[in-house]
Amino acid sequence: MARRRSPDRLPQIIDAAIEVFIRKGYRRTQMSDVARAAGVSQGSLYNYVESKDALFYLIIDRGLTDGPLPAALELPIRTPSLADTLARLRVRINSELAVPELERALTRTSVADPRAELEIIIRLYYAGVVERVSRGLDLIERPAVDLPELAELFYIERRRSLIAELCSYLESRIRMRAVRPLPDVPTTARLILETVVWFAIDTNRRTPR
Repeated sequence: MARRRSPDRLPQIIDAAIEVFIRKGYRRTQMSDVARAAGVSQGSLYNYVESKDALFYLIIDRGLTDGPLPAALELPIRTPSLADTLARLRVRINSELAVPELERALTRTSVADPRAELEIIIRLYYAGVVERVSRGLDLIERPAVDLPELAELFYIERRRSLIAELCSYLESRIRMRAVRPLPDVPTTARLILETVVWFAIDTNRRTPR
């Protein structure tokens, strides 16, 4: 019989599981590690999730959002396929890592202050996206070593899309003569994004949780 979630214990388990998966990666993480970190018995852990795959699905979904848990969440979480996990992660990535200011900039046909415009895009990407979900990015980064499909989704599919958006933006500003011509637009776009990500994640790791 499906159980209703505990209002207190499940967030505790999720938080502990995120830390364990970040520290140990996907393959080395055991349910006993998570139970120990969460302060529950391993048997109790299976009241909340059916398997390690189900636990990973749950924390991947929650690691990229600070919203509340669904009120009607039924437990234990069933074991999903890897395709289901990747599909849910794709939804979260596209939602939580979107850069609305960049998307709005791509619709403009003129700009009065290109320097200020780019600064706003970078600041909002840092503060509103990367810094806010850097723990979720850590959660993806470590297990991606063990799951090539996860690495493909995050490092290639998502970053390639974001770099393409920033390239389009830079090229449009060059055509407007608002930005000087660049010798290599894709490399410039990648440098901007990777620098922002590095600073955001490094700052987050230095800040006690």
